[in-house]
Amino acid sequence: MIDTLKPEYYKLNESGTLTQLTTENAGCNAYSPNNASEVKKYSMHQYVTVSGNIAGMDALVTSQAKIVQAVTTLKTFVDTVKFTGIEIDFEGFSRWTPQQYDGYKNFLTQLGGTLHQNGYTLMIDGPAVLAKDSSQYQWRYEDFNALPVDYLVVMEYDWQYDFGSGTPVAPLAREKEVTREVIGKIRDSNKIVIGIPSYGYHGRMGGESITIDTHAQSHMYPGYTTAKRDTSSAEMMFTHAGVFYDYADSQTVNTKRSLLEELGIKNISVWSLGGNQWFSGKVEPHS
Repeated sequence: MIDTLKPEYYKLNESGTLTQLTTENAGCNAYSPNNASEVKKYSMHQYVTVSGNIAGMDALVTSQAKIVQAVTTLKTFVDTVKFTGIEIDFEGFSRWTPQQYDGYKNFLTQLGGTLHQNGYTLMIDGPAVLAKDSSQYQWRYEDFNALPVDYLVVMEYDWQYDFGSGTPVAPLAREKEVTREVIGKIRDSNKIVIGIPSYGYHGRMGGESITIDTHAQSHMYPGYTTAKRDTSSAEMMFTHAGVFYDYADSQTVNTKRSLLEELGIKNISVWSLGGNQWFSGKVEPHS
C-alpha cells in the first residue's frame, strides 16, 4: 500500500471555474466513483489534485464569488469521496504578478480554513527555484508559514526545460541545494514534501523540443540497452541517431530519496505513477 495518492480530478478553466475530470471526458484514470474507491483501497491518504494555469488563476482570485464557488465545490467533493484533502497545483510561477500572488494566498486562506474546519487538509505545489535565481518570482516559501497550508510540495524536476535536451531532469546537487534552502524557510519541516521524478524524456541533442516518456516508453526506444548512469543525477542516459534519451529506474529514485532523507526530509512525492519504476528494497514510509 502507498502512503498517499493524488489523482487529478479537477482542472481550473481560464474563466476561473472548475471542471471535474471524469472518465467520460478525461480518460480512464480520471474521476469515477469506482476509481475513487480504488484510490482509497490502495493508499492511506488521498488528495484531489486541482491543476490550473495563470489565466485561470487570475480569473479565480480576482472574484470573491468564484473563490466561494471553488471552495464550496471542492469541500463538497471531498465530503463525497472521503479523501484526506485537496492539492492545489497552479503553475507558471515565474510569470505571476504581485496581485495574482496575493490573490492566490487569499484563495488558500479561504480554502484551507474551510477544509480545516471540516477535518480535511490542504497541500500546495511550489517551484524548485534557488534564491539567487528567484528575482522574477513572487513566490516565497516563508509566506506560507502563517497560512492554513498543511503540506508544501517542492517540484524538484523539469530542469531539462531550463538547460536543454542532453541534461538531467533533476541533478542531485541542485536537488540538495533547493531542499536546503526550503528547509531554512519553513518552520515546520514536517510540512515539506519534495517532489522527485520517475519519468524520462527525449529530444534532439542540445535542442529545446522535449518529449516526456515513461520508463515503459523509454524501454522501447533503439539504443536503450546502451544507456549509462549519469553520476550527477543517478538518471540513465543514452543517445541514438542524434536524439538524447533520459530515463529513471529504481536505482534513480532510490538515490534521490536517500539524498533527501539524509537532509532530514520525511515526505517525498514521486512524479509520476503509471509506466515508471518504483523504489526497490526500501520500506514504504507511513505517517
